[in-house]
Amino acid sequence: MAHDNGPVSQWSVRHFDVRNGLPQSSVMDMASDSMGFLWITTEGGLVRFDGRNFNLIRLIPGQDQLTTRTRQLFVTPDQELYVDDANGDIFTVHGHNMVTRVKESGRRLSVYGNIPSLQVYLDFLEHRQEDWPNVGEHVPNVNMIAFNRETWVVRHREELRLYHSGALRRTMVVPSNDRPLFLLNGSIFGVDNEDRVVRLDTTTGRCVEQPFLLDGRPATWPKEGRYLFGNDDQESFVHFQQDLYRCWVDQHGNLRLDALGIQLPAQTLVNSVVRIKNTNIIAVGTSSKGLHLYRPVLLRTVKCDLLGLAENSFYSQADLGQAGILTIGSGRSGLIVGDSGCSPFTAVVDGMSYASLCKDAEGLIWFNQADRIMAYSPFTGSLVETGNLQAWHPTLWAEGDSIWVADLKRLGYIKDRRLHWTADLGGTRYLDRPFLVRRDQDGRLVYGSCTGLYRATDSGASRFEADTRFDGLCVRTIEVIGDLLLVGTYGSGIRIVLKDKVHELPVDRNGALNHVHSFVLDGAQNLWMSTNKGLVRTTLADITTYVNDTTQRPFYAVYGANAGMTNPEFNGGCEPAWLRLADGRLSFPTMDGLVQFRPEDMPDPFPSYPILIGRVFVNGVPWSINEYSIFPPNTMQVSIELGMAYWGEPENAKLEYRITGINDEWMPLKLDQDRLVIDRPPAGEHEVFIRAVGSAARGVEVEPFYWFEVETSFWWTWKGYALMVAGLLGFVTLVWQWYTMGLRRRNRWLEENVRSRTQELDRRNEQLTRALETRESLIGVISHDIITPLRFISRVARSTRQLSQGGAPPLELDRSLEDLTASADKLNVNASALMDWVKFNPDQITPRIQPVDLCTTVLEAIRLWEEMAEREAIQIVKKVPEYTIVPTDPHLMKVILNNLIGNAITHAGRGAVVRIGYKRTVDAWELMVSDTGTGIDSETLERLSAMLSAPDMGNTARFARGDGQGIGYAIVASMARILKATVRLESTMDGTTVTLSHPIDR
Repeated sequence: MAHDNGPVSQWSVRHFDVRNGLPQSSVMDMASDSMGFLWITTEGGLVRFDGRNFNLIRLIPGQDQLTTRTRQLFVTPDQELYVDDANGDIFTVHGHNMVTRVKESGRRLSVYGNIPSLQVYLDFLEHRQEDWPNVGEHVPNVNMIAFNRETWVVRHREELRLYHSGALRRTMVVPSNDRPLFLLNGSIFGVDNEDRVVRLDTTTGRCVEQPFLLDGRPATWPKEGRYLFGNDDQESFVHFQQDLYRCWVDQHGNLRLDALGIQLPAQTLVNSVVRIKNTNIIAVGTSSKGLHLYRPVLLRTVKCDLLGLAENSFYSQADLGQAGILTIGSGRSGLIVGDSGCSPFTAVVDGMSYASLCKDAEGLIWFNQADRIMAYSPFTGSLVETGNLQAWHPTLWAEGDSIWVADLKRLGYIKDRRLHWTADLGGTRYLDRPFLVRRDQDGRLVYGSCTGLYRATDSGASRFEADTRFDGLCVRTIEVIGDLLLVGTYGSGIRIVLKDKVHELPVDRNGALNHVHSFVLDGAQNLWMSTNKGLVRTTLADITTYVNDTTQRPFYAVYGANAGMTNPEFNGGCEPAWLRLADGRLSFPTMDGLVQFRPEDMPDPFPSYPILIGRVFVNGVPWSINEYSIFPPNTMQVSIELGMAYWGEPENAKLEYRITGINDEWMPLKLDQDRLVIDRPPAGEHEVFIRAVGSAARGVEVEPFYWFEVETSFWWTWKGYALMVAGLLGFVTLVWQWYTMGLRRRNRWLEENVRSRTQELDRRNEQLTRALETRESLIGVISHDIITPLRFISRVARSTRQLSQGGAPPLELDRSLEDLTASADKLNVNASALMDWVKFNPDQITPRIQPVDLCTTVLEAIRLWEEMAEREAIQIVKKVPEYTIVPTDPHLMKVILNNLIGNAITHAGRGAVVRIGYKRTVDAWELMVSDTGTGIDSETLERLSAMLSAPDMGNTARFARGDGQGIGYAIVASMARILKATVRLESTMDGTTVTLSHPIDR
């Protein structure tokens, strides 16, 4: 069987009592004013209800007592609203928070009907004993009916009096039935003692029997029927048999009483029934169970309860006419959903693709099963098989006498029940699968997939190319509406193409429009969109207004679970994603049934009631809105309470505001925001504009909502400027005097500082003189003790070689002299380079630290001393591992190694061993050069250690001065200082070790 959550005649109900807003659960009376508010009297006071919030009204402003017990609401034909309290005091009710006491009466009546004006009611209250001598002191109730402000009637028992302009014009005898008279369609009706409905003709003074229909059939008035008044003379409400009936006059003049299908609250008395103005919502007030709001369910969710049906998640649909709707479930089995119930689609057992159903011009239903395309005839129940596919889940779309077919790899059409392929789409993944095929504004064939939108390049649709503007978008739906091409995506919102320009439509606050499955335009130019988060409604005017002016936001109404859906997640990725039935209803597939409704039955959700100002607070203090709104300078905050009736879903009450001089663009208000707070408004005049989102699309002119001015601070007036200038001049004078005194103190300080600096410069000059003397002494040592002997060695070596060549000397002598010449020349070059280095101030050398292979550098240094080591029978042992990469300057490191190895070989003695080692710590790497010689005497060791730790080059040279000994250590110390390394010298009788510790910069 099929079941749903209610046809149009059923109602949803919302219940309110002390737990969710009402101050007291006994509702005495209700009235709906022209601004859409529902006014409620309770034992706990007067309440204004705007559809979302209850506002307890202070009857007498300024009194500590917030409320009084209120009783009855009086409505005049001019839509004036009054209320009385338990003491009989009368208050006038405005369309906002203002209620004013107009009469301290001390007397009160229960009036059935309405009153022509407050004055008429007060006069009757004052003189009722004179007009009705048989009434007595206390009148429990009065039946008063006003045609307009000038003409009204008053009934007591069997007598009816007609008044016009305050004068009695006619007296009539009426049925003595206790039921009150009521006004409908400009006529007064009553019920006689035999339960017949009569109409009172005030012109002739007679009672005429009135044709009466109960639920469409002639009948008499139900004896147990209790009459409850409504808002106006278009309808009233009657309560009997625990149901509510609408009383109205049809176009044929019949008085009708039709059941609304509303189940009223049990075990409580219904005190008042009112239809909210300009809505289809009925409010029922009870004596002990608070307020009940009944709203007709215009959306219904149709579900199936069949054996073996795992879920009601439906996809593609096809209209079978009177038989119902053929739809495919997620289990890929077909169902026929009709008004009488659900039944399996027996023509195909299972395996139907849920992706697409298509009804052609002949009425055949086309679908896909496995790798075949098939057609089903609802008339004969037969199946026709057409063509083979290369992939499952194709999309089918009927156009004229053909059906377009697109699967993962190909696109073609069916005509005369034959399948013709036209294009190779080349798809390989599920993302490449076309979801739908359509025509664009230019008539070109297009299809959409999860990789973008593709257009045919020729009329035969043999080749398609991607529209790069939609690359990467998962296109789920495409519709052409007028000049617009609407593209709905899965995860990326909506794109609109107009005149070859793409516009991105803004997303609603709930993010429903991120995933759009379909676009449907109804006859009233409303655009319906199914999404993953409910059904969204806007208008074509909203869309075009936004496209032309992106500052005008579209109005979106979102329908969810409260609107009649058991699951607001709609299903997409199927063709069609919606269906228009023959009776005008729209049908959408969801994760839990088919959602169906008739678009013209759906009320407009746009907020149409006026927006009202409540209270205004300036810096937290109430500010009378009747006063000229000029606020003091440096106002920190302005808070404006807002009031607006809205009876749709609360999330659809979307407002926006603009404040001149503060927010020149329209800014959205939060959905639950009941006040506008302006922090630190600047000085000047400001106009506050508030409107419903989408007002521009509906041609609504927005007037200034509130005007205020923040006074300019005194300091920004001409007097303030003058005072500031005078103060500034005085300040400048004081600063100048202070500055002059400071200059004097500064001059004295400078004089003392110059003397101190002069003394310091004298000391520095003396140190510089000593340094220059040290430098010249070092140059002299090098020139005399290194260069001169080396030149002599070189000259002797060359002469010896020339003699040997002339006299045919022994081969060993020739080879030794040749080596001597090469070594002397190399030493000569090194010494000259050292001279240049000293002359040009080694303290200014900047090392170039880079990765260096220490093993290779050590080998190069050893080769320079191998010959000399062999002659002295000295063994050189290298303990540096191969590929030892260290950070250092390669040129400076070569100089250090040459000097350390040379010193070791020169002073170790014949037969010694020279070792070169390496070690690495956390913050440094170390190079050790040691020998097994006789060591260094203590005096020399002390002098050399002091030289190695000397802070500058001058001190190093000073320690090396004398006989020239220690020049190698002086060079090593200087190079190490440039590398920020340290040198440590250790010597005993068993040998000498020099350790270079090179830091690692981390």
